[in-house]
Amino acid sequence: MRKQFWKQYGSKLFALFIILTMITVVYPVLITNAKNPSQLSAYDDDWNDISQFANDISNEGNGKHE
Repeated sequence: MRKQFWKQYGSKLFALFIILTMITVVYPVLITNAKNPSQLSAYDDDWNDISQFANDISNEGNGKHE
C-alpha cells in the first residue's frame, strides 16, 4: 500500500513541498530586496533641494525656466 501511495502521489507531494518552500522562503527574500527606493514627498525636504536646483539653473541661464 505504501509503494502504491508514493507511486501515485509522490511527485505531487514533492511539487507541493517545493511550492510551499518557495512561498515561505524565497518570496519573502525577494520582496525585502525589491523594495522601491523612497520617492519624493510634498512633506519632505527633498522638494526644497529640487526647487533650489531649479532656481540655480534659472539664475545661471542654463535652463529654460520662465
